[in-house]
Amino acid sequence: MRKRFTMILVLTTVLVIGCTSANDETPAPTEVPDPNAIADPQHALDAARTLWAANGGDDYDLTFSWQCFCGPDYNQRVNIEVRSATVEAGAVADTGVPLTPDWLAEYRTVEQLFDLVQQAIDENAAEIRATYAADGYPTEVWIDFKRRTIDEERGFSIHALQPT
Repeated sequence: MRKRFTMILVLTTVLVIGCTSANDETPAPTEVPDPNAIADPQHALDAARTLWAANGGDDYDLTFSWQCFCGPDYNQRVNIEVRSATVEAGAVADTGVPLTPDWLAEYRTVEQLFDLVQQAIDENAAEIRATYAADGYPTEVWIDFKRRTIDEERGFSIHALQPT
């Protein structure tokens, strides 16, 4: 009987110690995969958003250009100021001429650019090409919404992004 009691006590102790140490361990941090190494646009976008949430912010300056079959004014590089996650000001990169409020309304924050990519995914765009920076923000995006429609393709480039 004494041997049996000792054996039960030893097994119970082992189980309690095993359970306690397993519960006390903190999970290892999960590494966010490089969005550029992910073929699926949704998973790549999700990874990029995660990186941006960890590394980005609400205040930054970016040099940006749209890519579309539009007029040259629309495709030119502009410097955009984002403050408190809102596009606050902008100017033509080459000349420094400030953007009018109407022109400024055509530009987006990084979060809004993510939303544009999400819209393309949700609408099953014919082609979505996206490249992301190490911080997660999109650097080059090209979207062909409908393969057989001419000149509705649209893209953009973030040439530089600097937190402020």
